[in-house]
Amino acid sequence: MQYPRFRAEGWPIGSGMVESAHKLVVEDRLKGEGMHWADVNVNPLLALRNAVCNDRWDECGP
Repeated sequence: MQYPRFRAEGWPIGSGMVESAHKLVVEDRLKGEGMHWADVNVNPLLALRNAVCNDRWDECGP
């Protein structure tokens, strides 16, 4: 990785943004009280959730 260049260009280096996004996008949807998910349903649900959170439903929606 070219961290000095990325920092100079203003790109974030730490993982805090990714961890925060995971909590907001994934955990809030999958870990609600009383929720249970079959493994086969997790990736399709995350793909839809990602489309919604990125305002790309028209591109990716069913």
